[in-house]
Amino acid sequence: MNFHDRTGNGPDFVEQIKLCFHQALGKKYSEAELKTLEFKVTREWDSVSHIKLLASIRDTFSVELSYEEMVKMTSYTKVLEALSLRLQDKK
Repeated sequence: MNFHDRTGNGPDFVEQIKLCFHQALGKKYSEAELKTLEFKVTREWDSVSHIKLLASIRDTFSVELSYEEMVKMTSYTKVLEALSLRLQDKK
C-alpha cells in the first residue's frame, strides 16, 4: 500500500509518523524495524507509550481519534493505514 499517494501529503506523512513513534517510544528505528513494531510485543511499546503515541498523532495531525481507531492502532502498519484513512476522510 502506498501511503504517500493515499493521503495526498507526500513523503512528509510517513516521516511525521516516524517522528511520532520516535517521540513516543524514545528510540529511532530503521525502516525494517518500523515494519515489525507491535503494541505489547515491542519492548518499548507498552500502554504508556501507546498513549504517548496517540497524543503525538493527535497533535501532529490535528485529528481526534475515536476509541475504535485507537484500539486498532496496534502496529506501525496499522497506524499508517488507520491514519491514512482518517486523513482522507478529513479532506
